[in-house]
Parts: sequence; structure tokens; C-alpha cells
Amino acid sequence: MLTNKKKKLILYLMEKNAPCTAIQLAKFLNISIRTVKIYVKDINSMTNQKIIFSSHQGYTIIKQNNLSFLEEQLSLPQNYSERAYYIIKKILIEHQTLNIFDLCDELFMSYSTLKSDLTKMNTLFQTFRIHFVTHNDIIQIKGSEKDKRSLLSHIILQETKNSVLDLKKLKQSFNNQDIEKITNIINDFFRKGAYNLNDFSYMNLLLHFSILIERVKKGHYLSEIREVITKSSQDSELLKALSSRIEKDFSLTLNAYEKNEIYILFKTNVNYFIDGNYDVIKKVIRSDYMNTVDKIINEVSELYSINLSHESFIIPFALHIQSLITRASLNKYNKNPLSEQIKKDWPIIYDIAIFISLKLSDIYQIEIAEDEVAFIFLHIGNEIDRQNTSKDKLKCVLLCSHYLNIKKKIYNQLLKDFSDDIIIDAIVSDYEELESYSFDLLITLIKDERNYHYSF
Repeated sequence: MLTNKKKKLILYLMEKNAPCTAIQLAKFLNISIRTVKIYVKDINSMTNQKIIFSSHQGYTIIKQNNLSFLEEQLSLPQNYSERAYYIIKKILIEHQTLNIFDLCDELFMSYSTLKSDLTKMNTLFQTFRIHFVTHNDIIQIKGSEKDKRSLLSHIILQETKNSVLDLKKLKQSFNNQDIEKITNIINDFFRKGAYNLNDFSYMNLLLHFSILIERVKKGHYLSEIREVITKSSQDSELLKALSSRIEKDFSLTLNAYEKNEIYILFKTNVNYFIDGNYDVIKKVIRSDYMNTVDKIINEVSELYSINLSHESFIIPFALHIQSLITRASLNKYNKNPLSEQIKKDWPIIYDIAIFISLKLSDIYQIEIAEDEVAFIFLHIGNEIDRQNTSKDKLKCVLLCSHYLNIKKKIYNQLLKDFSDDIIIDAIVSDYEELESYSFDLLITLIKDERNYHYSF
């Protein structure tokens, strides 16, 4: 272990252009000559090759080989927050036994400072119902498994310092191969088929799956179900397949509580895929959420003179609200690293997002976190941007059959080739549906004399 005095010995030798005797080093470090020899032996044992050499003239160090070694050691935590996160991750992720005196030596700090840090941690993290204690000089974290996982996700997100959590940062905390396996599982289940993940939810799901799997691998299981969400038959089948895949890929067994946790993570992060067929998507949105969204849109129109009543906004927003209410009712939220920047750069739109969050809080008697307000902002901002960019575009309706999913292929191809010139407001399969829309151009593959009834 590289103690403070060993580090000073290395730095002292690096500053010298000539050999230093054991007497010089002993005097500089205020230690015995015998201790100098022990330190040199210990330092050489820490590296892949010998870096300190002795001769009749004294000790010399190979400077170029030692730089990376020092950089690695200097990456140790330097302040209270870094030390607190270091301790938590060492115990909860790496499952290490931390002796308080060994830790003082490892982090170059005094016993009193470390005890002070633990006292401060007990104050700052008390909302997680976690307590830090020492027993027989070993640091322990007391609390339920659920609360330990909540604390762990919190400190990993805090380490990002308001930047976007990415794979590189996760791999600094968890096993690289495990992260790759979890990434493949999420991609296979939620980035294909009927489900959709935005980038923030994707990383949030990856983080919590990583914590769950790492804890279960070491035998730390949930032992109670605090939240129960009704499962549809479709969701139950997905949960069964997802749990089986995790058990198979990681050679572990999930109990009923862990499976329930996986389901909660799924329901609070994953939305149904939106491919333009809004009638189908509406069926998975509860009617009370749709009514709430309609009411909010009307109030936003009256107060801010902004029209949000377009299906391209309503359906994705209603899906988001459905997930948001579920998260808030479980005292969970998704972190949004753009929150501070959004408040600063777009205050008016952010004010609308706050208004909507307050309405939702009042209607559903929940507390909505500031990070969730930023996601509401993104929906509003995207719709305003869509309206601004579509002013000079032709408003179109696509009329085609559902046969062999042809409408989706045509829709995607039209957007790919003509996205700078047209906006497809709706996709319909019957002429009677056209009466509900006002548009500039009808696009259809159906040969019918009724096509000529629409003069533009």
C-alpha cells in the first residue's frame, strides 16, 4: 500500500538528479534507515518492474516508468464527497471489508478525519434510512437492501456531476463484461418490438439493472415487496422472459421480490413504441390520463396562447405522464442532467413545464422532482420546434391499407425522402376519416374516384 511517506519518498527521488543516500532519505522523512529500506522494497513490489535502484552512491528512481504509477495513486479520493462515495462503492459494489485504520493509511487521512466523515455521512444520507457504523474497527452500512440500492444509485448519479451518465462511467463502477451483457439484454427486449426507451431512461435502466445484478450475485436479495403494480398478461409474459434471460446470462436465481423490482423498473422507464399508429397506442393509455392531458393542454392554451393539441404531442406526452405518475407514486424519478441548463436557457418554456407539473401534483397528490419537470419541458420544446419548422411545409395525410404493415413502410420512406418539404399529420385507412382533418395534400396508393373530391 502506498502510504503518505512512501509517496513522499518517490516524489523526493524524482526531484533529484543524483543518487540519494539512505541517511538523506531517513532525515527527510524522519524515519530510521531500516524503515527506508523497507519502504523501497514495498514500493518496488507494487509495480510490474523495479523502479527504485540502490548502489554504493545511494538510491535512484526510473522517472519515466513511475509517472503512470503515481497518477494512478493520485486518483484516490481527495475530499469528503469523493471519500464518502469511495467508501460506499467499496462496500456495496466491491463487497470489501474496510478496516478503519487501513483505510486511513490508504487514503492518507487521520483517524479523526475519517470518523468525522462517517458522522457527516450519517447526517447527509439519513433520508435513505442508512446508517454507517464501525464494529471491531470494520466500517459497516446498516439498512435494508432496498435502501442500500437506492443510496448506491444516488451516489453513482451524483458522481456524473450533472453530465450524462454513459457506458464509460458505468464501467468505472461495475464489471465491464456484466455491463455488456446487460446492454445486450436491454437492447433485445426494449429496443425492438413494441417498446421504446429514450436515452435517459435507457441509462437509468442500465444503472439499476447493474446494481440489482451485482447485489444478487453476492447473495444480497430483496426480502420484501414495498410496491405492487398490476401486471397485464402482456407484461407478465415479458417479465417472465426477461427474468429468465437475466438468470441464464448471469447464472443466478431471482426471487419473487427481485422479479417485482425488475417489473417496476420496466414500468417506470419503458414506453410503448410510437410508429404513427396513434389509435393503437391510445389503447395502452388510461382514459383518465388522456382526460388530464386534454385539460392541461386547454389551460396552457388559455394562459400561454400556445396550442399543444396535436397528436404528435398528445400521445407521446400522455405516455410520458403515465410513466411519470407511476414513478412519482413510488417515490422514484429519472435524473435529467440537462435540468440546470434548461432553466437557464429557456425560462419561459420551463415556466410552462412547472405549471404542468404543479397541475399534475395537485390532481394526483404526488410530488414531482425537478428532474422530471425538465422532461416535461423537452416534450413542450419539441412540439414548439415542430410547429416552427412546419410552417413552410405541406400538411399531408397518408391514406393506405394496413395490409402487411405497408403503411409503416410508406410513412418511413416519405419522411426519409421529403422530410424537408412535408408534414404527415395523420395516417388513415378509410375515406370517412379524412373528414376529420384539414390538409394540403392527400397521399395514397389507392386508386379511387374519391381522390378527386379533394381539391387543394
